Amino acid sequence: MGFRYRLHRNHQTNSYNGHIVTIALLVAGRGTRFNNHIPKCLMDVGGQSLLERTISLIRNNSKVIPILVITGYMGEEVRKVAERLKDNNLTVIHNVKFEEDQNILSAQVAIKSSSKEILILEGDCIFNEFSINEFISRMGVGENVFFTKDYALFTRENAIIKSNNEDFSGYLKGERGAEMEMDGWTNMAGAVLFNESAMLKVSGFLENSKFKSNSTYYFQPLLEDASLTSKVHLLSNNSMFITFNTQFEYLDSMAKIGVETIISLFNVDLLNHVEGFSKKRVEWLKEKIITEGIWNLPICIDGEYGIVMDGQHRMEVAKSLGLSNIPVLKFTHQEVEFWSLRDNHEVSLHQIIENHSTGNVYPYKTVKYGFPIEVPECSISLEELR
Repeated sequence: MGFRYRLHRNHQTNSYNGHIVTIALLVAGRGTRFNNHIPKCLMDVGGQSLLERTISLIRNNSKVIPILVITGYMGEEVRKVAERLKDNNLTVIHNVKFEEDQNILSAQVAIKSSSKEILILEGDCIFNEFSINEFISRMGVGENVFFTKDYALFTRENAIIKSNNEDFSGYLKGERGAEMEMDGWTNMAGAVLFNESAMLKVSGFLENSKFKSNSTYYFQPLLEDASLTSKVHLLSNNSMFITFNTQFEYLDSMAKIGVETIISLFNVDLLNHVEGFSKKRVEWLKEKIITEGIWNLPICIDGEYGIVMDGQHRMEVAKSLGLSNIPVLKFTHQEVEFWSLRDNHEVSLHQIIENHSTGNVYPYKTVKYGFPIEVPECSISLEELR
């Protein structure tokens, strides 16, 4: 089901209270809703990939707990990132059946390389040091543990867990019933701890089963097998759990935790033109964007003043469609080049700022900008931007 890259020969084990423990990061998924050419685990979070961030947080707690990285989509690229860490206790294993998998096959691959206890982390989730420390604190006791974060909301459809005094008592994913009582329900936090008995159940779960690999989650055996008992650990207020399925959710999440990104979201109402525009061009672009259903290119703006450097027509389309936010690249005027396309109009920073303060703009096709980087594409649904 998988093949292994062992980054170093000295693959050690680590024992907590006599239990041999392992941590597995599941990063095999394609992330079809993300609409990007790289896996979510390789997205930048504060200057490093999400994968590198998670591994470093684990290593801040323990240098010796074995870490398994289970790859799939773009597995070679993920392996190269893992190799850069030069970790003696990190092994990359490729799930060759990732195309047929929700994530239970990846869990089975991980369990085959583990011993008595395994903590499975969903590799596209963002944690902090407090989260990781709480996960590891439950290891070595021989329990099955669902980790959750915050009390569940009636209006959402994410996976939630019900508990009574830390004892697991229910699971739900999808729309809540109108009469549903929400007391005791908390949000799953992308982490589950399995004891040795549960690991055996996961390994053989799909055999002679109604469940199919492409629609079965790694924790399903804990829900289905009455012989397995589980605890529920509600993470503390200091612990972080963020997940993202789309580029909009990624940008929104990064903004909430104060992490700068190349592309960011900006309030449409705060945008201002530097020059005029063509109404005919706006209508053509509007129809194109509506047909595609996505916003595929950020506009370039002065981040301090909201002056649109490049993207006058897209700004008008955004206003016409009633969008609340659109993706932008932020610059200062000191970081870009700008000049006039008309001999009879001088373009200067002083005049640009003066126009901004008075509400005046240059005539259409007067101001031209040159940027220090190539403008990257994006793929964000219009509904998310409303």
